[in-house]
Amino acid sequence: MARYFFHLTEDDRILADEEGMVLSDDSTAWTEAVRQIRSIVAQETRETGHIWLTRHIDVVNRRGAVVARVAFGDALRIHTE
Repeated sequence: MARYFFHLTEDDRILADEEGMVLSDDSTAWTEAVRQIRSIVAQETRETGHIWLTRHIDVVNRRGAVVARVAFGDALRIHTE
């Protein structure tokens, strides 16, 4: 088990995750980042009707290494038909 942090980046602003989350491995951390992105998008869509796909979450281990970067657009499937 390891602690991972999920830092949200929007333009040049970084919202740092100070607490993190203990998870089993990098793959599970990537899945958690996708879950967080979908949750953010759902809430913002309900509140504003807008989705910003230019953001991403950096998944960082306790040593400060980025183990994954998950773009908002990669966490969603957008269908037009």
